[in-house]
Amino acid sequence: MNLYVADTHALFWYFIASPLLVAQARAAFDEGKQGQALIYIPAIVLAELYFLNEKKQRPIDYSATFALLIQSAAFQRRNCENQTNLLASRRNTLSP
Repeated sequence: MNLYVADTHALFWYFIASPLLVAQARAAFDEGKQGQALIYIPAIVLAELYFLNEKKQRPIDYSATFALLIQSAAFQRRNCENQTNLLASRRNTLSP
């Protein structure tokens, strides 16, 4: 199973179905959706997602998106200390 670390903009663009999201990142998110990958979301990405959504005048329903991220088996939330070890051991990063 592949493991990925999500970037704020990649996650945002995935949720708004933006053409700015590169095909490789979209495929990784789709892998997660199909249960073929885990996508780690650092805590800071959740905070940045909120502020980016506000800045862009709320194209996503943040409460619903946050609930989806909490409930989905594909997305795993990580705090900062776990993130350092994860990044040291894995190099798959979802960035725009």
